[in-house]
Amino acid sequence: MSAALPLLQTLTQSATGLHGGGYLLVQDGEGFTSTPETLELRTGASARVVRVDSELGLRHALWKHAPAPVIALVPESLSLPADLLLGAERRRVHTLTGDEVLTALLGTRVTGVDDAELRKLAIDHAEAIQNLLNARTTPTVIDRGLLERTLVEVVAELQDLRAADGHLSELLTRWILAPPAWTPVLQRLASSTLSQHHGDAGRVLAWALEDPTTRPQALLVHGALLSVEGDVAQSAWGPVWALRDPKTSPLRAPAVARAFVVELASETARSLEHAALPLLQHADTLARTLLPGRQLQSSPLLPLAFEERAHGVAARLGSGQPVDRDDLRALRSHAYATTESRRLDLLDDMARLVRYLRHPRDDSADAAAIALAYLQDHAHADRCARRVERALASTPAHQADARALLDQIQAARDALNHTYADLLARSYQATLFSHDLVALQNLTRDVVAERRTEPDCERVFLLVLDGCSVPVFLDLLDQLAAPAFKVGLEGGSGLSLRLGAGLSPLPTITSHARGALFLGAIPKDPFVAETVWREDGERLTDPARFKQNPTLQGASRALFLKGDLADGGLALRTALQADKEVVAAVFNAVDDRIGSHDTGAAWRMQVEDITGLLPALNAALGSGRKVLLTADHGHSPFRSKDLRVGPGATPRYARLGDDEPVPEGFIEVDCGDLAGEPGRTAFAWCSGVYRGQIQVGFHGGCSLEEMVVPVAWLTRNGQPADRPGWWRDAGGPDVRGPEVQRPGAGEPEPPEPEVRDPAPGAPPPELPFDSPPPVALGRLPQVLREHLDPSQQEVVAWLIVEGKMRTSILARRLGKPAFRTPGFLNKLNRSLTAHGARLVSEELPDLELQWRYEGPEEGE
Repeated sequence: MSAALPLLQTLTQSATGLHGGGYLLVQDGEGFTSTPETLELRTGASARVVRVDSELGLRHALWKHAPAPVIALVPESLSLPADLLLGAERRRVHTLTGDEVLTALLGTRVTGVDDAELRKLAIDHAEAIQNLLNARTTPTVIDRGLLERTLVEVVAELQDLRAADGHLSELLTRWILAPPAWTPVLQRLASSTLSQHHGDAGRVLAWALEDPTTRPQALLVHGALLSVEGDVAQSAWGPVWALRDPKTSPLRAPAVARAFVVELASETARSLEHAALPLLQHADTLARTLLPGRQLQSSPLLPLAFEERAHGVAARLGSGQPVDRDDLRALRSHAYATTESRRLDLLDDMARLVRYLRHPRDDSADAAAIALAYLQDHAHADRCARRVERALASTPAHQADARALLDQIQAARDALNHTYADLLARSYQATLFSHDLVALQNLTRDVVAERRTEPDCERVFLLVLDGCSVPVFLDLLDQLAAPAFKVGLEGGSGLSLRLGAGLSPLPTITSHARGALFLGAIPKDPFVAETVWREDGERLTDPARFKQNPTLQGASRALFLKGDLADGGLALRTALQADKEVVAAVFNAVDDRIGSHDTGAAWRMQVEDITGLLPALNAALGSGRKVLLTADHGHSPFRSKDLRVGPGATPRYARLGDDEPVPEGFIEVDCGDLAGEPGRTAFAWCSGVYRGQIQVGFHGGCSLEEMVVPVAWLTRNGQPADRPGWWRDAGGPDVRGPEVQRPGAGEPEPPEPEVRDPAPGAPPPELPFDSPPPVALGRLPQVLREHLDPSQQEVVAWLIVEGKMRTSILARRLGKPAFRTPGFLNKLNRSLTAHGARLVSEELPDLELQWRYEGPEEGE
């Protein structure tokens, strides 16, 4: 709607002369930018609206439109002769002041608005202002303050200002990315709103708005310099010193300017993430010149401080020394951390491996106990070590330290494998038939058949992952539990399991181990190398062995091998939803991967890359079928060409002649009547040792990672596999989401509330902060207990107990941002003053305020 229309209607309400064909002279000005060609009068007549700029133009308009009434807009500078004035309505040129223009437009009396630019802005948004006021209790008078507050709500560019309480860093973030190109009146309104509604923190932003192209950046750059511990020279403040200097500062308490600037810079840097890098690197350059080296390293914002801390942590971890959890938390809370997530994940995993090395363990003289411990403990270290190796493939930092730590891990694991192999060589049969383990040849009898006797468990899906070691299985399980895959989800929970340790018979090759699994007994066939076996061998023997399995006699069953899944698993899904009692399927993705020669890739088995697995799981769980997951054997990953011990078609086991020596890294094990064929056989115990050609992974040996396989019932709404205590650090809860949410990344430590270190000289706070003891609250005078809210009472009680407290300490105990706490304390002080008490503040050498309570206590 044109602003001129209501103005003209106001002027014509009492213009009786227009009804007879007269004319009304109106001074052109505010509100008349756009005018209608005609105006309907109360009598039904139509008046012509014209704009003239000369006496002749006015006479011509009156002559042209006679006898119709005319409303003529004339400029203020035009001098009219007496005859034209005498013939006009009320014999004068009608003029509206700025307040009158706004009053006519808004329908409410407006007073005190003497700013022409502000009035123009209000005229442009008159309809929105009127709608907003109509939705509320209509004021009797609109003054300048109310008009400004209303404009902030209706002008699109300013609407975020009043809603920014507690989120001022978001405004600064936007201004750094795109400096506001506001008109002077908008800039004044923004500065006024920030100053009036957001305290000293808002005044900091209002100061930045005075030069939006440089000052927002200066707040971040010099805020990073000011974030160090201890005093800093004026040169480090740069242009921000204007906030600290009492002569120029717009703040009510200039002494706290540093706290506000650092707080805003910290939050803004985290919001900007990668976009903050150029500014933080510029701050680094300034810091090298303006700050001492040791002081520079204390900053939670400067990239150089992050680098120094990270390298120090990595060096300690690389030497096998533990680091305090606070050191890792400090790195994650650093503003630079948002750009270094992979690097921090690497350090987290390195810290886990150090804890693994130092974790106390029972020395067991029983091979079965070591195999069970591998499932529950050491396999997690193998998984963590693989994550470190993958991280090193894409993270240039900490290479030497991480590889030194991996060497220690490998030495520890080789020692464990050697101990296990020695015990296994003495008691192979006893280990294979241990009650604590599930021998693969007994899995259908002791696990499948036993579970089928339970109510509602008649139908079972036996899912076999060929070559899947326990570390790979643990990773796949975390992936399966991710919401992205929607496998077995109910009420937001994912797949979980009941986990046990299976043991693959020697040698851990497909023809022998899978034959034992499906036959339900150790096969007596000669050993067949993997390069010879492949798919043709399994297609020939596996279905026959599965059919011969004595435990499953009388049960309807079906077996799906690699070739049967070429249709994407359609036939398998159909069988899973049908009535066959036991459906088994072998997925070869892991074995195919480790059988390749691509040792230059830091690979990870992705669950979505296993063709047909996810649809099969969904079909099985959706039809109520119980799912048992296992593997025929694990594998030992490639480490180095230096571990090759000679030629041979079988990488991890060797058939020996009567006088032939055992290869290095191998051990001779007498399998007795549990072997497929008689004769001497040696099996590799050392991880990564191999014969023949290079591969991504090897199997056939007697290492823990080859022999121990998972035996897990996948169920809905249960608990996931437990991680060992060293993984979580001191046994704390591990609340991390599944690793699949960020492929290839580690699992950072559980997030903690950010707690900034107190300034030098401050007493270290104890976390978490509790409420004041009842005796302290009892010392509050009755009048204060009646007139203070609970948080105010607690502050006074703490001050009574401790005497003096810094603003930063009180902020943490109140759970408020540091820059908002002084406003809270000032409000409290006003309440105390009204009841005969007060808060007294003093400025400390580091510019922070310290507070104490002065007033009566109960019983005085």
